Amino acid sequence: YGDWSSDVCSSDLKPALVSLQKYPFLNASLSTSLAEQLITGGELPAAAAALTQARSAVGRHEMASGANGGRLSFQTARANFRTGDLRSGTTALNTALNYQRSASKRLFQITLTDAGFRAGNFTERIADQIFGDVLREPTRSDWTTEPLDTLAALSTPHPLPYEHWFELVFSRKEVEKSINIAERIRRHRFLTTQQLGGRLLALRWVLEGPAASLPQDALLQRQDMLVKYPKFAELSRRSQEVRAKLQDLPLAPTAEPQVREQHELLTELTRISSAQETMLQMLALERQPAEMAFPPLRDTKELQEQLPAGTIVFYYFITSRNVYAFAVAKDHYAYFTLSQPAKVKSDIADLLRQMGNHDRTQPVASDDLKANGWRPAAQRLLTQLTNEAKTNEWARYQELVIVPDGVLWYLPFEALPAPAEYGLAPLISQVAVRYAPTLSLAVGDRRQIRPRSEEHTSELQS
Repeated sequence: YGDWSSDVCSSDLKPALVSLQKYPFLNASLSTSLAEQLITGGELPAAAAALTQARSAVGRHEMASGANGGRLSFQTARANFRTGDLRSGTTALNTALNYQRSASKRLFQITLTDAGFRAGNFTERIADQIFGDVLREPTRSDWTTEPLDTLAALSTPHPLPYEHWFELVFSRKEVEKSINIAERIRRHRFLTTQQLGGRLLALRWVLEGPAASLPQDALLQRQDMLVKYPKFAELSRRSQEVRAKLQDLPLAPTAEPQVREQHELLTELTRISSAQETMLQMLALERQPAEMAFPPLRDTKELQEQLPAGTIVFYYFITSRNVYAFAVAKDHYAYFTLSQPAKVKSDIADLLRQMGNHDRTQPVASDDLKANGWRPAAQRLLTQLTNEAKTNEWARYQELVIVPDGVLWYLPFEALPAPAEYGLAPLISQVAVRYAPTLSLAVGDRRQIRPRSEEHTSELQS
């Protein structure tokens, strides 16, 4: 249908579509395909007529809950988002996704691969290759050929196949690849909590993220989209102008003209941002590739090279069966599994309780913090979590980066007593400690920290 003009679609094809009344399945399928082409071409009145024809063909037939019904709901969502009717569009999109999650070819391939691996139908090498294919990041081909199926797979959690792939690679002692897979699992966990599996987040980063934080593919996609969607390009340009004007104003102006100007600029920025978000909802359903730029995925080897000398990263990854730990520095890495993973959770609970965290509303008493009841649990935790690191090992580093997982997010690593020359001392007194949600975020990107003006600094201090 791509080469047919609107006149042909609206007049010459009408008798043909009417003649298909006695073939409801074919009628619904062709009408939905016609609507898709009309929506893409921006001919929304004609698309609405084609969608009405498709709904009439579907009627009360069983196909309403099948593939034709799912396609019809998806194209209805696209049409509604194009007209700015977000509520109706969201309802139609949810209907389409609910069907597609049960019929997704991609999700079926993931389930089939995992079942075959657990049944021993593949060698380790073949299983690794197949897992790598079915659990891949969405490609340009995925978005341009099957956007609905890609959205369904992206927004559906499937942690166990990922875990089995990680455990397979880890058992083969491929440490760097194991960390790479663990990073992908962390990203999958995060993205499945986002709207449309992170599709909107990806579009925001590609279109508005700092150029220094984006890979080359994402920058090329930005150029392509801004040319293809000039209305969004104009909104983006105006947004940058408004932000620049706001940047020139004091943070909390006191002069009446500046107060009024700031209010007007913020009102305009709100209007522009709302219009951009409406367009992003529309773009999310199009056959438009968009790099999943955040959280970033960096190869372990590349990240090691970027780590400063004197920095060590303790990276923890918890699966449904085990706790894995990796120590990554600039020139080497080590790995181990915790000998008593179940003990870690109970020790953390004991440590926090001994520190005075009895419930969520009771304040922590200073006497509890001064007491030493929490130290035995803290020592056991540090021993397990660092594989019994010795004094001379801690002395080699000036900074410790913790990438926790699961219950370890509740552990105050800074307070753990590490061996020092004069006995035991809290980690924070021996090395600088900071946290990162992923290994790829443990190092910065290419952005430079902009120096703050004296005027803004004084405003913040006041």
